[in-house]
Amino acid sequence: ADPNTIAEVHDYVGGDAAAVEGRFGPVAAWRDRHRVPVLVTELGGAQGHETDRAAWVADLRRILPVLRRHRLPAALWSYSHGSWWRIQEGDQPTPRPEIRALIG
Repeated sequence: ADPNTIAEVHDYVGGDAAAVEGRFGPVAAWRDRHRVPVLVTELGGAQGHETDRAAWVADLRRILPVLRRHRLPAALWSYSHGSWWRIQEGDQPTPRPEIRALIG
């Protein structure tokens, strides 16, 4: 593999742990087979949970452990701008407590 290559994955589906595993297990297998680093560059909860922060956080609680188990690094969207998906309150320098507990 080209050492300057990286693959990126976006996920906005949510779902239970089995559904998340079904999406990311093959991604990790592809990474291992091709020896290409993979980064989950955009990650959020299920579409439809845009205005329900509790549901969005619950989605992340199911998704992040699967990513960790597969050693797939992820970026939460968005740290510094946005609306419902913003992980910090106002211009505070740290994520909201419920998000901090997830990524801690």
